[in-house]
Amino acid sequence: MRVVYTEQSFESLEESIQFLLKVQKVPLEKVVKIRNQLLDRADGLITNPHIGQYEE
Repeated sequence: MRVVYTEQSFESLEESIQFLLKVQKVPLEKVVKIRNQLLDRADGLITNPHIGQYEE
């Protein structure tokens, strides 16, 4: 099993990060932590593939 990150997913993540930084004024350290947690959760699909969304 592998996780495929699309260009759209990275763009969406970047938009979310910018929103947290600029609009919500979340500190950079916290945003980096959130980003890392999101990516770690996505990578968790490698070992637990049934917790993810299936595309047909």
